[in-house]
Amino acid sequence: EIYTLSLHDALPIYTKQYNLPGTYTITLIVEDVTRCTPRDTFTRTVTLKPNAFVDFDVQDACQGNAVQFANYSNPNAQFVWSFGDGTQSTQYQTSHNYNAPGNYTVTLIIMDTATCNLRDTLTKSLQIFAQPLADFTIQGDSFKYMEPVFFQNNSTGYSSLWWDLGYGIQTNELSPTYAYTNMGPVEVCLFTANSNCYDTLCKTIYIYYNPLIGVPNAFSPNGDGVNDV
Repeated sequence: EIYTLSLHDALPIYTKQYNLPGTYTITLIVEDVTRCTPRDTFTRTVTLKPNAFVDFDVQDACQGNAVQFANYSNPNAQFVWSFGDGTQSTQYQTSHNYNAPGNYTVTLIIMDTATCNLRDTLTKSLQIFAQPLADFTIQGDSFKYMEPVFFQNNSTGYSSLWWDLGYGIQTNELSPTYAYTNMGPVEVCLFTANSNCYDTLCKTIYIYYNPLIGVPNAFSPNGDGVNDV
């Protein structure tokens, strides 16, 4: 940009706002046609630093799951994370596990000596949802063929559940009983859920067949090949 100054003007002060960081060459040219040397030039280089800029993203999560924080700030800077539960971290990319459900305020402070304002701060809200706990008990781990097996539901914090008893058998009974007609190992799973989170627990039981040997209590030694001895 070029500014024109009259000899009768007072000493000028010009203000220029630069919108982008970088190195700029500023030149001042003075002209006086009444002089033997009518023009003189002075040049100075100015480097404008960028502002420190902090940005991160986080998603609501379920209790007990590690929450991932996506940091989009300059990785060469220094960072201080405050997770809202009294704990902190200085890592660039970090994660955190919240022990209790609720609303938390997460703050990230960036400190960058290569910038003009040196630091910047951003705060966001995070909600941790209550986590259901799937749990059940079985009276033993091996059961006879066609013997009823009782599954006791001990889950907490759920609003709905369903069972996978193996062999394609599913039910939403609270505590089901089932007699297996297949032998061998079978995996039983309980799925629990609330409006935001879910949990699963699986256990393996074994179904066996107890054979009986029929022993005759009489014999007929008449040579016909049946119960002769």
